[in-house]
Amino acid sequence: MNPLAFPQSDERSITIEFDELHNEIDHIDAEILAAVVRRTELSRRVTAVERACGVTGTPYKRDLAVIHRFGVLGKEGHSLGSLLIRLAHPRNHR
Repeated sequence: MNPLAFPQSDERSITIEFDELHNEIDHIDAEILAAVVRRTELSRRVTAVERACGVTGTPYKRDLAVIHRFGVLGKEGHSLGSLLIRLAHPRNHR
């Protein structure tokens, strides 16, 4: 028997743990997706209200605040913030 090999029961528990971890990740992904969809809807509603009130242009100060907020995740966080903005305002960021 290979001393580095896991006994059968350990293998099964590792498989179960991986499955549980993957299921939890899938659940979190679903929550993130739902939150992004909701955020995009709200941001588009804000834009519609701004237009109805005669506000023109892109609120760059607000966009920069979003990018900065996600900057706690590093460079990729900045990219995530920018992507959220582009999702909400696709025509403004082509």
